[in-house]
Amino acid sequence: MNDVRINGVEQVIGVIAANERQLRDELLKRLVLPNLIYLRGGNSMQVGQSGWYSAQSTTATPFSAPAFAQFSVPVDCGAWYDEETDERDGLIFRFFAKRAWLYLEPPARRCRLEFIAPFAILPEAFVDLRVRVGDIPMSLVREEADRHGRARFVADISPLVLAYLQMVERVRIDFECRITGVPALLYTGSNDQRRLSCAISRPRFVEI
Repeated sequence: MNDVRINGVEQVIGVIAANERQLRDELLKRLVLPNLIYLRGGNSMQVGQSGWYSAQSTTATPFSAPAFAQFSVPVDCGAWYDEETDERDGLIFRFFAKRAWLYLEPPARRCRLEFIAPFAILPEAFVDLRVRVGDIPMSLVREEADRHGRARFVADISPLVLAYLQMVERVRIDFECRITGVPALLYTGSNDQRRLSCAISRPRFVEI
């Protein structure tokens, strides 16, 4: 009888403990911040541990990039290629060929257009690169973006152009480069059959 009674008590305790864990999990799901996720033992970065972790630190790829590094492309522009990632630091970019465009939100204040061009099919493609903002040709200045030597291009938006941009719902940005090439035909060991001009990343208006 004693053994039966003891076993019964242990079973009740086990049920209560399981219920407490379930209630705790449900409560945390309601109270935890949206950018946190719950990883049970065996699914977290450290196998066997459980708990709440920042989604950015546990589910992101080894190289994470700011949201503005990515940009959507219009369905009516077939010159853009899929997003790619620079393995050196996770910079996200898209290649285009000859002429491609995208849309940005109109700037509210004095600004300049800025974007990174991490790669080009040939060095001279950077020299041939042209940009139009709202169909207005821009004067581009090339700078060195970072320690990897990637190119940053900037173009000042004049007050007159800014006044025009502020009257539209979205601003069309056109990238043009007459130089194209196929990596597989230019570089030993490449099997990339795409026709490319330049790669673009982080297109945005920067207030000044």
